[in-house]
Amino acid sequence: WNNGIFQTIGEDLTSMNLLPGIADITKHLDEEACRRFWMDALRPDGPRCPHCGAVLNGRQASSFATGRRVHCRDCGRWSHYRTGTVLSRSAADDRQLFAVAYLLRLGLPVRVIAAASGVSDDSVYRWRKTLLTAQEDA
Repeated sequence: WNNGIFQTIGEDLTSMNLLPGIADITKHLDEEACRRFWMDALRPDGPRCPHCGAVLNGRQASSFATGRRVHCRDCGRWSHYRTGTVLSRSAADDRQLFAVAYLLRLGLPVRVIAAASGVSDDSVYRWRKTLLTAQEDA
């Protein structure tokens, strides 16, 4: 977890008077910045095939960095930067995932987090468990 990014976003949220009384904060988050956050957290070694570990270069690396699926030339499998990670099956966008992770870190109630990030209470409960388990494993 990059505490600097959480601190910056927290300061931004406070300055926008969104805490307390949070509205949908995902509209205030930059999609590309959130994707870069998750790319750095999930793929610290850079763009590599999650299946075989081959380094992705050129167009493949660009596609991977923008969140698109890529076809590995070495193993022939398709993947996404979330493939094989704790977020691999999530249908939420990067902003929603970031908002949930950040607000969980603040210790806010599940219903507040769900309303602020635009996801269900059940999703917040599931992600809390998933992210806490991943943090313990790290």
